[in-house]
Amino acid sequence: MRGAGVTTVPHARLGDWRGVWIWVRHACAVVSVPADWAETVARSLRSATASSVHDPSLPEALFGDDVDTTIGPTFLGAVTAERFVSAPSDSVRPLEPSDGPAIEVFRSAIEAQQWQHGAIDLRPGAARGEIMAAFDDGQILAMAAMREDAPGVCDPGVVTHPQARGRGLGRAVVSAVTERALGRGEVVLYQTLEANLPAVALARRLGYERYARNIAIRLRNPAVA
Repeated sequence: MRGAGVTTVPHARLGDWRGVWIWVRHACAVVSVPADWAETVARSLRSATASSVHDPSLPEALFGDDVDTTIGPTFLGAVTAERFVSAPSDSVRPLEPSDGPAIEVFRSAIEAQQWQHGAIDLRPGAARGEIMAAFDDGQILAMAAMREDAPGVCDPGVVTHPQARGRGLGRAVVSAVTERALGRGEVVLYQTLEANLPAVALARRLGYERYARNIAIRLRNPAVA
């Protein structure tokens, strides 16, 4: 991944997912595809460059009518303890069992899609480390948690109350979970759509730096072209 060029590989960790995952870092690109597409795509991208595989016209050129949805490009960031810029807040603390009613009120104020994108799993033991929340007079206004990407690797999910945006509370709760993960010696990543400018700005203000970008392409037709 430190070299230049485009490498096409059949899915490994993605299993039998009917989609394409394109990862780009500097002059290197990796294109992960279903096994039955690998040879066709590798042949089509033989002379491609890392910059060309993020061309908006590429999915249709490769897969035609089999393209269902294109997601991205996505900002992929990472932070180290040396680069981390803490944003502490007295309003932030870990969730406790007694916070159940406040959690329910907060959850009911969040749209389903926003909650899904926030990627916070409230089931006991599901989050990597503590779930942190920003409170105001007993009301939860923002919440963040780490999810495990791989052993020793995690990334934060965050959700902010619609009426509390722009107050720095999302940054405060992400700061809290990031600090704890770095303290555990974990590799801390961050991902969000590049079009989500507030989320990208939040990450950068905490010291996260871009290390790569990716695009996901969902395919609707399982047949080989």
